Amino acid sequence: MAGYKETPRQKLIGMLYLVLTALLALNVSKDILDAFMVVNDSMENTNQNFSTKIAGTYAQFENQNTIQPEKVGEFWEKAQEVRQRSSELINYIEELKLELVSMSEKKSKEETLEDFYSKVSVADPFNPGMQREVNVLNLDKVKSRDKFDVPTALMIGQNKNGKAYELSEKMDEYRNFILGVIGEQFADRIGLITDREGGYRDATGTPQDWQQYNFYHTILAASVTIKNKIIGEVQSAEFDAINRLYANITEEDFKFDKIKAEVIPKSTYILTGQTYEADVLVAAYDSKIQSEARVVRGATQITAANRGGAQTITSVDGIIKLQFPATNTGVQRYAGVIEMFNPGTQSYQEYPLQQNMWWHPSTNCSSFTYEYFLRRC
Repeated sequence: MAGYKETPRQKLIGMLYLVLTALLALNVSKDILDAFMVVNDSMENTNQNFSTKIAGTYAQFENQNTIQPEKVGEFWEKAQEVRQRSSELINYIEELKLELVSMSEKKSKEETLEDFYSKVSVADPFNPGMQREVNVLNLDKVKSRDKFDVPTALMIGQNKNGKAYELSEKMDEYRNFILGVIGEQFADRIGLITDREGGYRDATGTPQDWQQYNFYHTILAASVTIKNKIIGEVQSAEFDAINRLYANITEEDFKFDKIKAEVIPKSTYILTGQTYEADVLVAAYDSKIQSEARVVRGATQITAANRGGAQTITSVDGIIKLQFPATNTGVQRYAGVIEMFNPGTQSYQEYPLQQNMWWHPSTNCSSFTYEYFLRRC
């Protein structure tokens, strides 16, 4: 599998990780390892901040679904699946970190949470506007952070049956799921790659699989840092997916699901010897968005003075149909506005309309019907 194009955030995390593993290979002093605890803490904070950004996007998405469920529903349903799958994978990795520290420190999980974790409030992606408490590891308190025996046994195992192999399977499944949402053409944007082109090799050039490359003889501090890096990649993939889904409804712009050819005559009547003129165009509209027209007969424009007496007509399947009884001979005028809700500004936008029509008893019509962008008798 080819490498992917990293975001600046991913490049920074990757660079810090490479420096860390290089220093570990050189068997540097414990003081330098302690300094990398700061790097890990920074990565934790970055992931927490990014989760807040993701939660905000879900809140906007849910708000749009509340406003226009017919339009947003199918995308919101998929976004909820992305949220659930992302949460499950991140929770799994967090549980791996807890198990790793518990085994290394020879403590129960309850004791580990009490001794080495702090509770932090973060945005709750499942409840917009709400906070939830999460447990965050204080790696600098873990005495066994420079040991690799337990981390290797847990992650690699005796016969390649360790947690790293289970983790890689979950990463592959999640990556394929995300690509199914956003499309294979965006594969170069998604990390979580466990089978890169050219494979992996240790310091001696011996081929390794992804699991060994990352977790064999890797000290606890580095193992935790790698897991936080993976969490960051999950968040980046999740953010890309929900933004791709959200782009399908575009908060700031109207989207259209119907297209039809229209003929708009320059005049609604023509006398012998005159030339018929019309504009021919393709009209697009959204059959899911409800709009209203306020129309005043006999007016050339709608104003504050005549607005109170305007007739209100509600759209049906995205089209507003005006009907007037043909009771008077001669030129008839009407003016008004079409009001459409803009989900981006959370307000109604007005589009003025004005039309003249000609009625004569010989046309044998009892009424005049006008559709927005469509006229017929």
